[in-house]
Amino acid sequence: GRGRSLGEIIMNTISDDDDMGQMWRDKASMSREKRASNREQSAEMLTQNGIKFESKNVGAHLIVDGCVDFWPGTGLWIVRGKTSKHRGIVSLIAFVKKER
Repeated sequence: GRGRSLGEIIMNTISDDDDMGQMWRDKASMSREKRASNREQSAEMLTQNGIKFESKNVGAHLIVDGCVDFWPGTGLWIVRGKTSKHRGIVSLIAFVKKER
């Protein structure tokens, strides 16, 4: 049998690199879409639960009930003046309702 030429090996490697690059671009795009979806859904859930919030940075950061910094894209929330980090809109809603 005939071995592959150096040119064929290089072209296959370049093609594999292109596929890998495309995979990472697709993943980044899906992550952006997921964060955007999280922003919309989180604001809607807060409103449905009667929880007031102030939107900053086009919804990327919400100040919830005047005392919680919340980043709906990642789900991270921190009570102002505290150091503990929490995650998730459901636990945030439960926290705010409990504190009232």
